[in-house]
Amino acid sequence: MRRFGYFLLVFAVNACSSRPTLSEQSPPASSSIVEPEDLFKRYTYFELFAAGELLDQLAQPPIQAEAERAMGCRILPDTRILKTKIERSADTERLAYQENPIKYQRSRGFDQCVPNCVCVALSAILKQVSVNFFQGPELRAAHRGYLRKLEIKTLRQSSQGLRSCIERQTWFCESDLREYLAKSTVE
Repeated sequence: MRRFGYFLLVFAVNACSSRPTLSEQSPPASSSIVEPEDLFKRYTYFELFAAGELLDQLAQPPIQAEAERAMGCRILPDTRILKTKIERSADTERLAYQENPIKYQRSRGFDQCVPNCVCVALSAILKQVSVNFFQGPELRAAHRGYLRKLEIKTLRQSSQGLRSCIERQTWFCESDLREYLAKSTVE
């Protein structure tokens, strides 16, 4: 487990210490004052979830101080504000899934969740939905199948895959989201 933490730190430091290129979905950092609700609306559920996972992994006390020094990017131990926003965003995703699970799985790319680093986030959405919500046996079977496949993909994801996902979160260190969370934690 220590070795995993070390690898996680090394890759996170490498990912955030260089000037990151923001992902196409992530809004650029700006110097203007942004209202918190407007700020959080800029980010998808998957980006918020990824930021929360990144902070949870890097905020562990033995790793935190070293990571902050190397990254020049504050690792926030208190992620309550972010977790609240993730839950709200997850509710929207869950409702979209419940409305049309087949369309949702196609639009969110369940088959490509490993390379897109969203298997855990998708699995979290589906786990919130009871199989009994669906009326027909086809939708119930589809739900069970989607959930089972996502859980397997999540479990199979190797430490190499996890490192790759962390490397993709370079947008966070330069984002308005991190700035806002850092200011909120200090206040």
